[in-house]
Amino acid sequence: LEKIERQNNRLGFGISYKKIIELKNNNKYFDNALAMYYSSFSVSDKAIGFTLLVTALEALLSLSTYSETENCDACGQTKYKIRATVSENVGLILMDENDSIKSRIKKLYDKRSKLLHTGSKDITNQDEQELQEYVRKVLLMYWYTSMNINSFEHKAIIKEIQTKKHYQDLM
Repeated sequence: LEKIERQNNRLGFGISYKKIIELKNNNKYFDNALAMYYSSFSVSDKAIGFTLLVTALEALLSLSTYSETENCDACGQTKYKIRATVSENVGLILMDENDSIKSRIKKLYDKRSKLLHTGSKDITNQDEQELQEYVRKVLLMYWYTSMNINSFEHKAIIKEIQTKKHYQDLM
């Protein structure tokens, strides 16, 4: 309940819920990310909530959502570079000038990977709250960019986020 109240207080200033719902209804990537974000608050297992938060970022910002993947020259398998791409895009969307957010996202992503691949539950309450903040801000900035360019199209939003003009407009 405390987490939900904290979110409601933060989201209540200058945000058009009608416009967020409009983006949600017209952009499957935002819809998926938003659903995972909100679901992370309703699970009692911190590790599952944390995994949902990382997955929300992946659903919105991984390379496979907006770009053609490339294949390995040696074996022909698809190369995704999800951790690097997600952290880079989080850094871009949150205007991370000194790469501190990008570095933190990589560390949090690694904790999620250790959880899924080794069973390590080395996730603290601080990790979870920090990731909630990053995801909340990413969702809001994604929405803001969508409204700014007047488009619901995922590739157009990501393209705008990755431009220097976007960064300058926000500064």
